[in-house]
Amino acid sequence: MSRNYLVHRNPGQSFLFRSSIPKDLQPKFGSKQFQLSLRCGLLKQAKSLSQHLHSVTQQLYTTIRLGFNQLQLDIDQIKQTLRSELARLSRLTPATNPNEQPNAELKANINLNYNKISLSDLSKRFIKSRKDRGFGERTIADYLDSNKLLIEVFGDLPIESLTHQHGRDYVEILKRLPTNRRRNFPHKSIKQLLRMRGLRLLSPRTVCKHVERISALFNWSSKDTPKGTSSGAS
Repeated sequence: MSRNYLVHRNPGQSFLFRSSIPKDLQPKFGSKQFQLSLRCGLLKQAKSLSQHLHSVTQQLYTTIRLGFNQLQLDIDQIKQTLRSELARLSRLTPATNPNEQPNAELKANINLNYNKISLSDLSKRFIKSRKDRGFGERTIADYLDSNKLLIEVFGDLPIESLTHQHGRDYVEILKRLPTNRRRNFPHKSIKQLLRMRGLRLLSPRTVCKHVERISALFNWSSKDTPKGTSSGAS
């Protein structure tokens, strides 16, 4: 197969999705890979489905790497998440003829989802989902503040590039940042602030709030895979 996450054992049987677990997460899961039936025997459709599930699993792995201890998943739970995603995609394809290909809406959803997503893209989609669900302006502003700080600390990275170490580093950096930094130090970068001494630092409660909001961002990305354009659906 052209993708190592698409497996076909015997003619006439369904294709399988295979996820190779990243080396740094293999001790956690006690395995190097897992497989899941796509319940599909058509190569073209199976390729699209496997690409989509690959994107979903990569986002799950990224969330786990951040190490905020709010998403404790095992392989069975990941498989259940993927089965739910397959069920959602099947609802987008009303046709029952096994020879029919996925419709344009399904293809668009799949193709857009396995593209790399930057932190800024993820933030925009998350904020839109909060607004669509009726979150208050103050809560939205708090999420925006935490998301912008994350990007300011690490840059606008693809979320697939984040590791467990990024999570640890982020918490340590928060502990060394001053309060009211935008008002008191509007022209100072994060690196410059970290070199300063004798500042009044963020309180443990404020640090915890920032961590909780970023954890919510990545938990949302694993449960409600962002779709569409940079202003994607909730």
